[in-house]
Amino acid sequence: GQLEVTFLKNFCPLGNLQSLISEHEKFPPQLQPFIPETQAFSISAEKKTDLVQKGKQDFLDSSILKLLTDKINNSFPAPKNQTWISSSKWYKKSKNKIKDFIPINSAIENLSMYSIENLIFSTFKRNPSNSVIKFKTYSRTSHGIIKKIFHHQCTLNDQSLTNTWMLVKNLAPENSRAENPFSKVDNFDMRVDLKVLECKEVVIHISEIHAHCAWLEYKPFEISQNIERKCIALVSLDQ
Repeated sequence: GQLEVTFLKNFCPLGNLQSLISEHEKFPPQLQPFIPETQAFSISAEKKTDLVQKGKQDFLDSSILKLLTDKINNSFPAPKNQTWISSSKWYKKSKNKIKDFIPINSAIENLSMYSIENLIFSTFKRNPSNSVIKFKTYSRTSHGIIKKIFHHQCTLNDQSLTNTWMLVKNLAPENSRAENPFSKVDNFDMRVDLKVLECKEVVIHISEIHAHCAWLEYKPFEISQNIERKCIALVSLDQ
C-alpha cells in the first residue's frame, strides 16, 4: 500500500544517505567532489531552526493550563513539599498557606513548529506530515497528533525556568476484532499500527518525543469490512 511504499522509498534511503554522509572522509577520492552538494540536505535543515524560534505571545486557556500544571508537578516537582498551582488559584490562598504553593501563569510563546536535532516537528495545522509522533511518558509509549507547541516560563527561587511543551491529541489502538490488514508487513521489519483518534489531550515535554511517524488516514470500511471507524495507519520512523 501507499504507507509502506512511502516508508521504503523515502525514509529508508534518506536515513542510509545521512548515515553515509556522516563518514564522508572514508569515501574514495572520486566521490569527494559530490559531498558538499549532498550535505546541502543537512545544511538546509539546520537553517530551518531560525524559523522555529520565532513565536507569538499568547495565553493558555484554563483546561490546558491545568494539564500543564499537573504535568509540571509530576515531571518537575517543587522542593520543600511545595505544589505548583495556577496563579489565579495562588492569589486566592491565605497568607499562612501561600508559602506551600508556587504560581504558574498562563502566558506562553506559541510556536507552529520546533526543531529537535534538525528534525522539524509541526502542529497539525502547520504541516500534518510532521505532526504525528511517538512519545514516551512515565515509561509508557504512546502516539498522538501535535495540536499546539509552546514555550512556557515559570519562576522558582527567583530563577526563571523556560521549557518547551506540546499539546498532543492521543491516538488509541484500533480495538475491533478485525485482523490488522498490515500484519504481513512485519515480515519486512516494518510495523504498521492501526490507531483511532481519542478525545483525550495530554501535555508532553519535548524530551519525551521519541520519533516522527509516517501515516495515512482511512475511511470506515476502506481497508477492512470489519473496521467500522475512521482510522490511521502509522509507522514509527525510529524502526
